[in-house]
This record gives sequence, C-alpha cells and structure tokens, in this order.
Amino acid sequence: ALGEGARPLRGQSPTGEAPRRTFERMRAWLRDLPRPAGIFAVLDAYAQTLLRAAREEGWRVPEDLAVLGAGDDDFFV
Repeated sequence: ALGEGARPLRGQSPTGEAPRRTFERMRAWLRDLPRPAGIFAVLDAYAQTLLRAAREEGWRVPEDLAVLGAGDDDFFV
C-alpha cells in the first residue's frame, strides 16, 4: 500500500502511449512534487526516463530526487 503522501503517476500502459507523451507527463507530474522526493519506478526504463525528465525540470539527483527502478534490466543495470 502506498503511504499517505504518495502521488502515483497514472496513465496509459507502456505499449499504449507514445514515449514522448510519457516523458511529457512525467515532467508535468514532477512539477507538482515537493522536494526532496523519493520515487519507485516499476521498470528500469521508466526510472531512466524519469531521471532525464527530472534533470530537465531542474531537479538535482540525488539531492532533490532519489529514484529506485525495478526489473534489473541488463541494459540499464
């Protein structure tokens, strides 16, 4: 269960949305998050995309944002 302060990013499945749209939704979602924040991403690829979006929004990693990606994808790990 997510904690009281959780703010999940919801939307299309990975195959149902263009990657650019997912990236733009991540950027918009980050704008409303308090700093510092910790994020769990269900896929390593999402974690990587989220880190890129965060940097473009001016977040400092790891000072402002910590990201944990799941999946142990060989390419990203």
